Amino acid sequence: MNADARPVPCPCRHPSAWPPAGPPRSKARRRAAGFSLLETVVAMAVLSVAGMALFGLFNSSLIALTRADDVSAQVPVVRRAVTILSTINPDKQQQGNFVMGDHEVAWTATLVEPMRQSQGALGGRGPHRVGLYQLEFRIRHGNRLLGTWRTRQVGHRDLRAEAPAR
Repeated sequence: MNADARPVPCPCRHPSAWPPAGPPRSKARRRAAGFSLLETVVAMAVLSVAGMALFGLFNSSLIALTRADDVSAQVPVVRRAVTILSTINPDKQQQGNFVMGDHEVAWTATLVEPMRQSQGALGGRGPHRVGLYQLEFRIRHGNRLLGTWRTRQVGHRDLRAEAPAR
């Protein structure tokens, strides 16, 4: 016999063998058969919570993407509206509306700073009365309101035109 050889334990179960070699065969077969009902229900609950969280994340990302798309489409429309509004003298016309393609713009002007005499180039009295107006405008695309914006603009009145002829 070899000096390094160790005795091999007996594969049979002897009543005096301690500790037992493992669980009884019936439990081992039950464990090998699959998951219990409780384990399956817990796993499904965990997966459903994770699925709902992913769905919520996907949904909020889709809403944010739609909103960003709407805002980027509004930028050129708002710029065009501001350009057209800058040609209007709010002292002569305090409200109105106009159409730009398939967009409708409605606006109102409110005096923010009272009218006063303008100054000339050398600091003297100028030929106009000027006042600061706040223009609020709404843009509609069909029946849908795209938004409401505000801008400020100077309104003016030419005093030379109002002066009596001499």
